[in-house]
Amino acid sequence: MEPNQDDRYDPVYDDSVVSTDDTRTTRLTLRQINRARKSAELHREEKDKELDFVRSMYGADAQAEAEGGL
Repeated sequence: MEPNQDDRYDPVYDDSVVSTDDTRTTRLTLRQINRARKSAELHREEKDKELDFVRSMYGADAQAEAEGGL
């Protein structure tokens, strides 16, 4: 993947260090919300691809081939 296409977590943008005596509520900017949304979408896509791979590996077709090969 190209670096500009990678929407995973980037520690450069993590400036959420808060001291223990700070009681104010943090507010997310639209940029932060959009970045979190993109990261969640990428995670869902990766999970779906992995699930499809596992289904193809352990699915009924793979079992039929294994049984036919005996």
